[in-house]
Amino acid sequence: KDQDGWPDEIDNCPELANPDQADGDGDHVGDACVTGIVRLVPAVAESLMVPGEGARLAWRLFRGDGGRRLPGSAIRIHFNSAHLEFVDLQPVPLVSDDSPTVTVEADTGNPDQDGTTDRVVRITHNGAVLAQEGALTLTFAMKTGVAVGTRSPLGVSVVDLPAGEILAGSPGKVMAAGLDWDLDGDGVAGPLSDGLVIVRHLAGYRGQSLVAGAMAGGDPVVLDQRLTKARSLLDVDCNGQVDWAGDGVVILRYLFGFRGAALSAGAGDVTGCRPDAASWARYLDAVGSAGKGGVGP
Repeated sequence: KDQDGWPDEIDNCPELANPDQADGDGDHVGDACVTGIVRLVPAVAESLMVPGEGARLAWRLFRGDGGRRLPGSAIRIHFNSAHLEFVDLQPVPLVSDDSPTVTVEADTGNPDQDGTTDRVVRITHNGAVLAQEGALTLTFAMKTGVAVGTRSPLGVSVVDLPAGEILAGSPGKVMAAGLDWDLDGDGVAGPLSDGLVIVRHLAGYRGQSLVAGAMAGGDPVVLDQRLTKARSLLDVDCNGQVDWAGDGVVILRYLFGFRGAALSAGAGDVTGCRPDAASWARYLDAVGSAGKGGVGP
């Protein structure tokens, strides 16, 4: 990730280049990461969203300063209001009881160095102590009129950090997209073919085990790549996570034609930004419709 010659799985500071892997205190965290740096990296470099629907977008948050208090400082997420609308902020990873203040305001001064963003979600830490590692998760809704294929940036910046602290942030982006549920292109979105392959993919099946008995002509490598790219679209309940027993089962039932209680019974998360079977069916309709427009994984 940081191109320093060390694979991420063994790099003691995967977010910042440190080819010497120096670790003065022997805590397995590289010295390059134990500095006054607040690092904010999107969990997914480009998330896919369906026009007219919401999604939870996460940033990985790393603190290299021992979890100092940040009185008055703020993390800012910049967005284009022609494409996106901020909905809410999920609980921030704190190690104190102080809660941040969240405001949406004009993007002035171009601190994210992107002239296409015009609004900013400002998360002000009122004396709160951020955890040294966690996730910052915001819910956005993509506006209905956004054309499929449109890409929209998400910038990051901070203000009023204590002396000696700096931000090492990475911008993200979203793209308006969909997914044709007819994965194999046989003219039918079948639950025991297309739906079963989706469930297997989310359960970790790869190679021939992905398609065996479900798609005679499906290329498992191509299907795996396609569904990996589309993963953010498969978060049916909009809880920020994609899993086979929740989202996968709901998709399978949807392709069988189940609706209402038959769609949701024992599956899915009602605490997400789509909280019920009606919203799940509407969302899955929209995903498929946008996917037939020719832009999608």
